[in-house]
Amino acid sequence: MLILEADPLFKIFRHQTIWLLTVLLATLAILTLVAFWGQINTWQAYSRPVFENMLGMDAEIQKDFELVRDLNERYAGNVLCGEDMLNAMRIAELNAQRLHEFSYIQDDRLLCTTTLGQVPEPVIQSGETVKGKFSDVEFALSAPVLALGGRVTGMQVKINKFQAFIRPLSVETMQVPWLQTGVYVMTDQGMTPVLQPLDVEPRAPFVEMGPNWWIDDWMWVEQYCYGAGSCGLVSVNISTYLSSRREAVLAATFFLMLMMGLVGVVVRHAHQRYMTLGRQLKRSLNYHTVDCVYQPIIRLSDEELDGCEVLCRWRNEDGQQIRPDIFISEIEKNGQTRQLTEIVLKKAVDELMSAGLFGHIRMSVNTFPDDIASGHVDQILTKIFADRSCQPVTVEITEQEAGDVSKVAQNIEQLRSRLVKLAIDDFGTGYSNFQHLEKLNVDYLKIDQSFVRGMETNALRSRLVKNIVEMAQTLGLQTVAEGVELKEQFDALKELGVSFTQGYYHAKPMPISDFDEYVKQHKVAGID
Repeated sequence: MLILEADPLFKIFRHQTIWLLTVLLATLAILTLVAFWGQINTWQAYSRPVFENMLGMDAEIQKDFELVRDLNERYAGNVLCGEDMLNAMRIAELNAQRLHEFSYIQDDRLLCTTTLGQVPEPVIQSGETVKGKFSDVEFALSAPVLALGGRVTGMQVKINKFQAFIRPLSVETMQVPWLQTGVYVMTDQGMTPVLQPLDVEPRAPFVEMGPNWWIDDWMWVEQYCYGAGSCGLVSVNISTYLSSRREAVLAATFFLMLMMGLVGVVVRHAHQRYMTLGRQLKRSLNYHTVDCVYQPIIRLSDEELDGCEVLCRWRNEDGQQIRPDIFISEIEKNGQTRQLTEIVLKKAVDELMSAGLFGHIRMSVNTFPDDIASGHVDQILTKIFADRSCQPVTVEITEQEAGDVSKVAQNIEQLRSRLVKLAIDDFGTGYSNFQHLEKLNVDYLKIDQSFVRGMETNALRSRLVKNIVEMAQTLGLQTVAEGVELKEQFDALKELGVSFTQGYYHAKPMPISDFDEYVKQHKVAGID
């Protein structure tokens, strides 16, 4: 047998297992991605109304800002809080939707408001303000309301010399514990909250205007930027969300497992249908995927090279070279025995002729008894050899039991008429009983390597080999011992009267180029 780097059967199993796992993992990834995108759509269904509410509020507040800007334009000079200014401020408050309690500021001192009128003593304005980087509006997030005695605070906006309080803003969040909202503006210090700061950091609005979402530390965040550096944020705490949707998560997990099970069944079926050894053989058994290797057969009487056995290897769709002991059973199941025999014979003849060896040494080729019984082997030889002599060919009958021994015997005679030699391969199985040997007119008996292995130290095996040789001689057959690996075995076989030997002791099976060199370095007994 040809020694490979690893057992091809293991390679096939490993390849198929990896292929199956890859498909299952890819399916799991796709299903997870689909579920994830479905979840994103669910969260966006919550965020869209929030952003629509924010946009609506922002549009109303922007209109109110224009009222404040009009006051600044109208009273641009150093005008104290006269009745005309107070009336203009009250009219602006009446027309405003979101602003109230307008006031006038000069040199950081509040001089009058729409509710109190002119204050007796100017009130110094203190506290931090937030000014938008792209806006003329300043925000004081917690300014005291003088009309209420300064005990209540609110969000205040200031444009130049006029300021007003924003009525309490309410962003609709549908009162769900896992969802939070916030409003931010771009300042020189970055994104600064002006309403309901969140536990996540927003991203600069000039990176991408409009909606933009990301996931950060188990938080799904969607940001919608609008206007001059203003952004609304909606965040979903994923762990809290999953906890609140325990039943839905369990149902989704069950559905995912069910889908994986169904996909596994479908993939396994498809794998068995399209990727198994038998299916690959049906698709890709041809002249180009079958490799022939040649193992020398040595005549013991003079230790000269008598011929070779043609062995085959098949390369699967991954280019892995597979031994016949692995794929032959599938060949038989597929009904491809005749096809394989024809490929091996044709390729061996082509390669031996190219090397100039055909006709100078004998070639032995394994065939199947049923193909001999049906006449297929005879048809193949007729097709391949045409007007060439079949004398260099030895047909080996494998251990497979034929259904009709008489048919095998009949077609053996037809092959013999073409000067083809016949051999019983792997003696010890199939045709090993004496009754069959009497019926089949063959030339050689090949002693299975299981008898040869260890015979140099095992007296019982040595005696069995001796009995086989004596039986073959009684029937007028020559013997070929397979699997010879040691000189001790070779010497013992020669002493027992074995006719020919083959095995690693002489050479491993080799490609035609190496076999050509082997023939040049050894004596050739010639064809008889």
